[in-house]
Amino acid sequence: MNKNQQNSKLSGIQKLSNSISERLKSKLSRRVVLCVFTSIIVIEGIILIPSVKRREKELLSQIKQMSYEKVAWILMTYPNASGKELVNHLSELIQPNMQILGGDIYTADGEKIGTFGESPELQLSNLSNSPKCSFKNIRYDDIIWSGQDMKTNYTIVIRHDASNVRPQLLAYIYRIIGLVIIISLFLTITVWLFLELIVINPILLLRSDLNKAGEAIYNDREPPTFESVSLHR
Repeated sequence: MNKNQQNSKLSGIQKLSNSISERLKSKLSRRVVLCVFTSIIVIEGIILIPSVKRREKELLSQIKQMSYEKVAWILMTYPNASGKELVNHLSELIQPNMQILGGDIYTADGEKIGTFGESPELQLSNLSNSPKCSFKNIRYDDIIWSGQDMKTNYTIVIRHDASNVRPQLLAYIYRIIGLVIIISLFLTITVWLFLELIVINPILLLRSDLNKAGEAIYNDREPPTFESVSLHR
């Protein structure tokens, strides 16, 4: 690309920028652009809240599903293991890629057999209030799997590492916000350009002609040439 082409390209961009700037000097144009952009942002913001909640549930569900499969595999592989042996087998699941920090093991009678790793905040007594109990915060996500769920005589309370869920949610929110801004700008500019041609320009021409007519009457001059005459609506 030679220097003349570069200058021509820059001149075209500058003309477009000046044209947009001139159009936005109108209060009507600014109000239309602001209303459209704000409306889209508000609607997308309202939609974003349940979307983030759903994404959080998906991330936590992935963690729980992975640990459930591993725990179920141990119970199926060692069906006759004693309580102590079961604790030892489950303690092998405390690995960085498993996101299992620890857990408590209870018998069908509610007697605590043992604990491996970090002890969960949830207790077996919570199971009486709801068949699917869970406790979560920014750092942990605890869940109770009853013997019926695990198809065994043991009830297991697992503590999961949920610390990576928050960064993933923030990254998800940033991606959605960026996408929303791009869509909002595109729709706003598109709607504004069409309204500019169909509605705003004719109104501005009529206002300009009205000012001209007022000045002509005030100064006792001949009627000027009105630009709105060229409009065929």
